[in-house]
Amino acid sequence: SKVIKAADMVKQPWFQKAVNYTEPIDLFVITGHNPVRTSVSSSTMGTVFEAIRSIKPDVPIQAFGGHTHIRDFTVYDNKATGLESGKHL
Repeated sequence: SKVIKAADMVKQPWFQKAVNYTEPIDLFVITGHNPVRTSVSSSTMGTVFEAIRSIKPDVPIQAFGGHTHIRDFTVYDNKATGLESGKHL
């Protein structure tokens, strides 16, 4: 596997093509080994969320994260949430 910084990933052609898909999109699902709360310094979920929102402001987003080993839930906006399952999923 190869780790790519979120700030670089959202600029890659495959990501831009996926977000700019011309057919209707029901939901974006984000998964990653990152905290779901954007206030946590190691989280890059906010970077991915903002990249999607700048192009598709009305499509729901569900993020699934990890890394902090706590159960957590956060609301990004009225159509987007993040869930972190905790230590043992």
